[in-house]
Amino acid sequence: MHKRDTSGLKKHAQMRSQEAKRRTEEGIRQLIKDKKPISFKTVAEISGVSRAWLYQQDDIRARIEHLRSQQSTRKSVPIEQKATRSSNTAVVRTLKERVKKVQAENHELRRQLEVVYGRLVHAEGEAERYKRQLEMIQRERDKQQENMQTNEAPSSTADSFSAVRIVEEAGIPVNATLSRVIRAAAPGTVRNALEAFQQASEIAAIRHPGGWLKRAIEEAWEPNIEIASDETTELDRFNEWFPAARE
Repeated sequence: MHKRDTSGLKKHAQMRSQEAKRRTEEGIRQLIKDKKPISFKTVAEISGVSRAWLYQQDDIRARIEHLRSQQSTRKSVPIEQKATRSSNTAVVRTLKERVKKVQAENHELRRQLEVVYGRLVHAEGEAERYKRQLEMIQRERDKQQENMQTNEAPSSTADSFSAVRIVEEAGIPVNATLSRVIRAAAPGTVRNALEAFQQASEIAAIRHPGGWLKRAIEEAWEPNIEIASDETTELDRFNEWFPAARE
């Protein structure tokens, strides 16, 4: 539901109240000057306000009652002295009301500042979280690019043992030298060399499988290498592309 804006009405009411108070003060001063009786009736008539309104204004009511009481004693007191006490009381009451209003406004401003500060802290936290996420994404992207440039990262210890076992299961004897070469190479390099070995073994028998595979890993051989000449024997073509490696 739309909340009706009553600020304009309140402002208008305040202005009317201030104007009524001004006229009332002028009327009271005129009555004092003319030495006429001061009562709620005479003040209402000269100020153009209702008596009910005068009763509702604590400061004005107190002043009228005070001036009326002074007149009833028929003491010869200067007009300035008659108005002093009541005026002071009215001023003090007005000042107290203003202080209360200012305190209430300050309290509301502090509350709004706390809300804004809380939102600012939350926004800073979100910005920091997004920053960490972006940094993490950037690190992952850099890592992927690095892996693409180096083909594959070096194998872990577990991958190294697995690669050695696969080579052994392929029927290739693994000595200390070949094992060291396998462990130091990337898994993809070992896999390509092993596939090249299997391809070469289909062409001709390999006398030194371990030495052949060692060289294939070190030189990063790959399978599916085309063999050029049809005039040479299968063994010659094999030796041309895969020289007999020695352990």
